[in-house]
Amino acid sequence: MLIPPLGIIDLVRRGEINFERLVEVLRHTGYITEENQEPGCGFGSSAMEAVHQEDFERLFAFFFPEEHCDITIGRIATDEGGQSGAYAYALFNSNEISRPKMQQILERQNRNNLA
Repeated sequence: MLIPPLGIIDLVRRGEINFERLVEVLRHTGYITEENQEPGCGFGSSAMEAVHQEDFERLFAFFFPEEHCDITIGRIATDEGGQSGAYAYALFNSNEISRPKMQQILERQNRNNLA
């Protein structure tokens, strides 16, 4: 059995990601983690790693043709604060939340998962 492509365009095309909802979350909350996902925006770590700015901007232009893309995609993973090798992943809008702040959020999530 072949693994289906995990790029964001493929996920949206297959209906696995609601792109309009994803944009709303990235604009307002600023991020999605594997643990704290929104309905219609379920990302696993492999899919998060496969999100590229160029593909995101192409989808943005299709869904929001009159708007400028104000989202800059960032991805981060860390096992800090948790069990070694148990990584927490996030997809985030670096225009909304900084990488160091995202690191802190994931470290807190890892510590909570140890408890």
